[in-house]
Amino acid sequence: MDEKYKNRALRAKTIKKFIEQIQEGKETDSRSYDKLWLFVNHEYAPQRMGELEPGQSLVLIGQIGRAASTYLAEQCGDELRSRIHPRVVALGREDIRVELPEGLDAKGVYPVAEGGLFAALNQLARDYGRGFFVEASKVLVRQETIEFSEYYDLHPWELLSGNCYVVVTEDAGSVMEACHKRQIKCSRIGHLTNDNRKVIAHAGEESLLNRARPDALLTVLKKDLQ
Repeated sequence: MDEKYKNRALRAKTIKKFIEQIQEGKETDSRSYDKLWLFVNHEYAPQRMGELEPGQSLVLIGQIGRAASTYLAEQCGDELRSRIHPRVVALGREDIRVELPEGLDAKGVYPVAEGGLFAALNQLARDYGRGFFVEASKVLVRQETIEFSEYYDLHPWELLSGNCYVVVTEDAGSVMEACHKRQIKCSRIGHLTNDNRKVIAHAGEESLLNRARPDALLTVLKKDLQ
């Protein structure tokens, strides 16, 4: 079985177990389980409002990995507090909601949902038919998400996010101004290019984004549901 089908099998088995626990009424009043219901009960379809063209900016609205951090803080809190300061773990329980400002000058909106930022960027590249350049240092991620990811050996760019979007726009300034007026965190993380390379730049070095993998949280969720 190749890696693609192994990943699909992991996701299917893990979600099947999660559904069984929901149907049995286990932990259904937990906000963390409400967040994880996003895995099986919601579609996050990209929205296209215009043509995607080279040079258009990529603006990240919201912070990556938030839904995964909520689950880990609530369901694995005792384990995390044994290695991470309790105040940092408590940050993961904060309910941060992001609503996109109306009237954004956007050519496309790509929700960062299951599979994280990597999945959203791969979907964007498929729709666009070409590549992009993203500066890793510009990606917004909270400290607790970084520390949780390090503890479980996960990549924060592969985590279920929610309330997070990649917006393609010709006017990054106006999109960011609209967000700032509503006190929504945002960052211009890159732009579309005229070639097929999906470039991630970090500390002066460039790497290419590979095919998206299953959400990194599945590895923790699988163990937690056993």
